Amino acid sequence: MNRKSEMMPHVCVIGAGMSGLKCSETLLRNGAKVTIYEARDRTGGRVHQSDKFGHLLDLGPNWIHGTEHNPLVKLAKQTDSTCHDFGDLHSIFDCTGKYLDKEVAEKQTSEVWRILDEGFKYSEDHSGDIPKEKSLMDFIREKVDGSDYPPKIARNMLDYARMWGAMIGTEIERQSFRFFWLEQVIDGNSLFLASTYKKIVDCIEKKALVGANLYLSTEVTSIRLDNGIKNEDGQVEVRLSDGTSRKFDEVVVTAPLGWLKLHKNIFGHLEKAWVTFPTAWWHTASEHFPGETLFIRPGYAPDTNPKCWNQEIVSLAALPSPFSQPTIMFYLYGENSRMLTNRIHNIDPYSKKYYDILNAFFRPYYSKLPHFDYASDQCVPKTFDCTDWQHDPWAGYGSYSNFQIGLEHGDRDIEIYRSGMSLERGIWFAGEATAPFSVLGTVTGANWSGETVANKISARQKQLLFVKSRSFDAEPRNNFAESA
Repeated sequence: MNRKSEMMPHVCVIGAGMSGLKCSETLLRNGAKVTIYEARDRTGGRVHQSDKFGHLLDLGPNWIHGTEHNPLVKLAKQTDSTCHDFGDLHSIFDCTGKYLDKEVAEKQTSEVWRILDEGFKYSEDHSGDIPKEKSLMDFIREKVDGSDYPPKIARNMLDYARMWGAMIGTEIERQSFRFFWLEQVIDGNSLFLASTYKKIVDCIEKKALVGANLYLSTEVTSIRLDNGIKNEDGQVEVRLSDGTSRKFDEVVVTAPLGWLKLHKNIFGHLEKAWVTFPTAWWHTASEHFPGETLFIRPGYAPDTNPKCWNQEIVSLAALPSPFSQPTIMFYLYGENSRMLTNRIHNIDPYSKKYYDILNAFFRPYYSKLPHFDYASDQCVPKTFDCTDWQHDPWAGYGSYSNFQIGLEHGDRDIEIYRSGMSLERGIWFAGEATAPFSVLGTVTGANWSGETVANKISARQKQLLFVKSRSFDAEPRNNFAESA
């Protein structure tokens, strides 16, 4: 083995999701040797697609959050991925199932977003003074109750505010107001990936795997250190579920936070469900129904939704051609998502029982859309599908990190987690939960964190190589001097 290959660091990346793939790509580009262990039988992690309906759907993230200086926007252009801006959400059905006038809805939603913007600033400026048990809903309720809104409008505003749950995967009553400022994203609009994330993932994967050793269906069970530091040979031991182990110079853990240690205060539960019809009867050539619609505190489904959980939909018929499809996507979160996924867990997704459970739950909402006709075959769903991330151990039994009431030092926790055990132990952490504050919980954050850790490892290894090189070059001169 030549001197250069002896000095090339061998890095283990645990997880072949977006963060792990980007980390591998960057490490390879910087000259490292990379081995990737992935517990699933595929790459991509939570960024994954299904073709159950005959066309691709993102089972995980759909959005690019923030367009200003976002590398994923650039990558979307490079890969000819199609993004769509739905605009603001002003399409609302109230608690009785009545569709609100657009002007009325826009005025009320604008007021809620004004309060949210005020909340971002207050939370950031006074985070240390806010009680850890105070929720975002507590703050919003204070603002609404302290104003002179008519009772019906005040109620609608509070109900609309619960749409924030779909952002974080948890009820707004559990969103920490102390750390609400951590939910701010980078500037710019949020874009929906009409063509899905597939081209973006494929592009990153291609660069990440050329030259790397990838082991699928391979579970890492432990990382071993001697007395809390690297082994005497300067390496970290990684043990696998088949009983074997291997040593590496550095180890990067990109597994979801919920897989590492499930913590009720820092992990959300966002799920999605899709219902496909023969035609998009609610979206006609003469009447384009909005892309996003909210059903607030629906009181008309007592049998299936007795707690009146908000329901939010995205009409995929509103996407640009050729990605438009007669499908409605529902966002589910918190207790609502737990209830529904528990009901369909382990049921054959192609069975009549699966269909009937989901149809009974979602029919009160899709039947409110324009042109629905109980007697029309076009209004009878063809198929249903629903994610079940919270029963997936490799997803950490959830969706992505968030900040819930009870957290005392959320920002500090992230910084400590982000720093890992890198210097003397050679263990690093990457993923959406370790990203910069402005992109936490996003695909952009996962991507950035993987690249950042890889660059830190490369910089550290260059330092070590420089020291070794100086020592290597000095030895012959010393030996020569002694022999002389």
